[in-house]
Amino acid sequence: MKYRRITPTQAPLSELMAAVFADPDSDAALDHFFSVFMESMIGIALIGAPPDMDSLSVVREQDHIGVAFTEAPDGRSMIVACADRSAYSERFDSRFNAELPGRELMELAQQLPDECEGILLYSALVEKSIGISRSEFGRLLANSPRRPPAHLLN
Repeated sequence: MKYRRITPTQAPLSELMAAVFADPDSDAALDHFFSVFMESMIGIALIGAPPDMDSLSVVREQDHIGVAFTEAPDGRSMIVACADRSAYSERFDSRFNAELPGRELMELAQQLPDECEGILLYSALVEKSIGISRSEFGRLLANSPRRPPAHLLN
């Protein structure tokens, strides 16, 4: 399969993932990735979502929409997600049909039953992923406090 070339400016979160892949023992690279992840829009695959999902402003509980899971290489059941959704769709496929800020995705995953063992985030630049374990959610959320909406700031 021939992949379309994606530039780092089209995939900034995936570029940070590449830094983690290049030096997996670097706490600084991983911490920087997580701080940007929390504020970035993350692609997710919603099951049962209507075709006009992008134009909907509210999803009700009775809409029966679920988030897709995958099995991580170590066997854990994780929410499947992608960094830089538009770049990922151009390079690989478009199975990711919605987006959430990383912080909100992590908060959602934390509310799911214990069968959700984390988030598996795929890069838009290479066929690699970073697994974010459920056991890390509390620390990551605490280290990334929710910012007040811009309209509430003076």
